[in-house]
Amino acid sequence: METEKGAVGKPVEKEITEPFLMLGDTENMQQHLSAADTQDLETKGYKNEQQFAANAKELCDHFFRGKVHRQRFFGWNHGFIFAFPSSASKLDVLIAKDAELIYKAADKVFLLNKDKVILKTPEEVILTHSGRSFVVKRRCCT
Repeated sequence: METEKGAVGKPVEKEITEPFLMLGDTENMQQHLSAADTQDLETKGYKNEQQFAANAKELCDHFFRGKVHRQRFFGWNHGFIFAFPSSASKLDVLIAKDAELIYKAADKVFLLNKDKVILKTPEEVILTHSGRSFVVKRRCCT
C-alpha cells in the first residue's frame, strides 16, 4: 500500500496447488482455461476424477456453508470472486470488480476502491484517501 510516507505492508503472492472456487463471468475466462485430463489430475496428486470432484465439493460446501457468504455472493454476477484454501484450514477470498479489489485472509483484510485503501493486519490498520494516510498501531499484550 502506498502512503505519503512510502510503501507500507508486504505484497501477497501465493501459488495455488489445490482446487479453488471462481464465481463470475466465465465466458471472458474461457480463453485462458483448458480441460484437465486424468494425467493432469494425477500430476496434482489425485487418484481419479471422483477424488478431485469430492475435494471440489468440499471447497464449495465450505464457501457456501455460512449464511453471510450465501447472502453476499449468491446471484452476484459482476466481476470475479476467488476462494481458495489457506494454511489455517480456512478460505482466503479475493474479489475483483472494475477498479475495486477486496482480499480477505486469516490475518489481513485489504480493500481498494478508487482512491480509498484500507489495510487491516493484527499489528495495524492503515487508511488512505485522496493521498492522505492514517495509521493506527495496535498494542500487543504478551
